[in-house]
Amino acid sequence: MIDFRTYLTELFDRPFPVREYKRLGYGPATAEITYHAQDERGRDLMIEITNMGGGWQINFTIDGSHELTHSGKPFRVLSTVVQAVEMFLKWHKDEFDRYPLAFEMVSKRSESKRDVVYTALMKRFGKKYGYKITDKFVTNPRANPEDQRSVTTARLEEGVLTELFEKPYVFRYDTRVRASPTSVQHTFVYRSQRAKSERDESEDLVVVFVQQTFDQDRWGVIFDVGGDMGVTGRGDASRVFATVLDAIQRFIRIESPRRIVFDAEKSKSGSRVRLYTAMVKRFAVGVGYRLVSNDTSSVSKDYNEWLLERD
Repeated sequence: MIDFRTYLTELFDRPFPVREYKRLGYGPATAEITYHAQDERGRDLMIEITNMGGGWQINFTIDGSHELTHSGKPFRVLSTVVQAVEMFLKWHKDEFDRYPLAFEMVSKRSESKRDVVYTALMKRFGKKYGYKITDKFVTNPRANPEDQRSVTTARLEEGVLTELFEKPYVFRYDTRVRASPTSVQHTFVYRSQRAKSERDESEDLVVVFVQQTFDQDRWGVIFDVGGDMGVTGRGDASRVFATVLDAIQRFIRIESPRRIVFDAEKSKSGSRVRLYTAMVKRFAVGVGYRLVSNDTSSVSKDYNEWLLERD
């Protein structure tokens, strides 16, 4: 006799046929991808995955309704949503060489079944791809349940992020020149993932270390990708930052500077600064430095500045 756990497993493994239906935008500018399936009654199951800036929001409807009770096969619906999300993850990995840092799932408070579905969804593929539910809150807590929304957030776990951050771009070469009579400049060049070939230098990531004339123990770091100093909208900002850290490590082996100062763009949600700060702290300990300053850049409020000092 089949037990209930095995029964659920079989249901989860039987998604309805699903395909990409519509895409808004392209590459880093992709705003939304919609997936389509039909249930056993021929009703349309639409799964929308929308770019929210700091993460992606998952939502689905059955014949235009957000009520899961409209489905006679709720577990197969869940299995189909999981398959659509896996298709999305493959696209994101192929496009940006990483998985999304976070997902958000929004449901009506009055539709308690959807909360259960979303929790099961995250557990279903969370272990496989390294996601874990980190937050859950209710909007408009004083409103009627019909007007309230439950927001569940799932993020990549630290171990997965660590693995991601240890993948800098391919190193090309470095140079050392005298920037002035009293200072030196080092340049490190990497081939980014957007290069069309090994000889394509148009998308190189260039990291430059300039010795400060007013303090020769202090080095400033600037970097750009393909001549563009803004990396927020590229889709690979975290890997760019990992490459900058790799260049800093190479530079330290050459000059062993006392102080290094560098900055990077903030994201609208502030999540990028938190991620970068965690990366810098972890990195600094490994190379014999400590983070002594982490604040908004004096040059622009849209940038954050980090100052490392040798122990």
